[in-house]
Amino acid sequence: NGRQYLLDPADGKVYEDFSDGSMPRGVGRRTKDGGVETQHKMEDFFAALDTHLKSNSARLADTFAQYDADGSGCLSVAELARMVQGVMPEASKGAVLHFQAHLDLDGDGKVTWQEFVASVRDYVSQAASARSSLE
Repeated sequence: NGRQYLLDPADGKVYEDFSDGSMPRGVGRRTKDGGVETQHKMEDFFAALDTHLKSNSARLADTFAQYDADGSGCLSVAELARMVQGVMPEASKGAVLHFQAHLDLDGDGKVTWQEFVASVRDYVSQAASARSSLE
């Protein structure tokens, strides 16, 4: 997705790039297949979002707009963090960064409505495929 992460080879921990001079924040651990494992998976976020939408009788577009505080049509890291915390209060900062890495398809640091919808559609499609393969 264009974002760079740092790997500590001693323990396999993966950190957010801190080229801006800030302290690096952990985002997960490297897996044997080269991926990154976090405490929360994308499936957790989408399930929590689905529960939030159903329990609040809310539409996806309205929920996105609720967290798009500046009305830009994009979620900044801070806005996405508020959304994640709103639907998954137990999510860590590392989980937010993990979700951002998956949702920010072009790697520009923000999640557009189009990227968000594409990610939701992809998740729904994968979940439907997984269910049909079990039948």
